[in-house]
Amino acid sequence: MSVGQELTEHLDELYARLGHGLIVAETGCIRSIDPPVEDSDGWSTLHIARWVASHPGSFLHSIELHPDNVIKAGRILGEKGIPADLFDFYQGESVDGLQQLDRIDFAYLDTSDDLAHGLAEFEIAEEKNAQMIVMDDRETKGLAALAYAKQSGRWDVEERARQVIMRRR
Repeated sequence: MSVGQELTEHLDELYARLGHGLIVAETGCIRSIDPPVEDSDGWSTLHIARWVASHPGSFLHSIELHPDNVIKAGRILGEKGIPADLFDFYQGESVDGLQQLDRIDFAYLDTSDDLAHGLAEFEIAEEKNAQMIVMDDRETKGLAALAYAKQSGRWDVEERARQVIMRRR
């Protein structure tokens, strides 16, 4: 299953469970404009934005450190016909960007491979009441968050090949 298909599956699941539009936070965005890498390299931005566009009341906050990537991502979303009022970009450090948000329903965390950074992102998403958190590259950035989520008892945890999916109980 592709990253786009997996994201759609997770978003659909949470949308059905909550019964309203989702506030989605993504850390890391499109880094390459090369279509052959559309299932990797930050293209989660496009997959999530497409989902948001077809689910009324939903919105995407994409947080990215590198300004060039924000420009690329904005251009690609525009070229793909995603209405600009359905997403925004925060250019800066992901932990700072997540802290700026009032609420998160779904978080897709895919920035630094540093364990402490991954845990910090997870803790902020949890604090912002995220009901589902998906972390890419579980063997790197996701390990500390995975251990924390299991130990806390507040999350049901599913481990897949590259991802860890945490659903709030």
